[in-house]
Amino acid sequence: MQVIDQIHRILRVLVTRDMASPYVLDEDGKVRVVHRPQHVTGLLELGVREIAHYGSDSVRILPRLAAMLIDLRSCTLASYRPTIERLLAEVQEAHAEHAAESAFVTEPSRVPDYEESGS
Repeated sequence: MQVIDQIHRILRVLVTRDMASPYVLDEDGKVRVVHRPQHVTGLLELGVREIAHYGSDSVRILPRLAAMLIDLRSCTLASYRPTIERLLAEVQEAHAEHAAESAFVTEPSRVPDYEESGS
């Protein structure tokens, strides 16, 4: 959970900023360096999907990721909102599937008793 909290803190800063220009200019305005930083959408996807995949067996991971995405959705720039919405839907779907599987596995089987009466 602490890792998700730290990723949340970092992503919350990133989703409120526009990507900087990849061009570094000199004092004359000439391009000297082209920097290709990782896109925020890629960081969002990596930060959510990896944890969701490997943490899906934990009862607390998927709901915490969903809460993080709901918070990010509340403060994000419009350009990142579709990615956050898509990831939130994926996490909520995975959580629902996991909850259904857990209920199925932990529910006692209901096998009828076929003992003959009166024997």
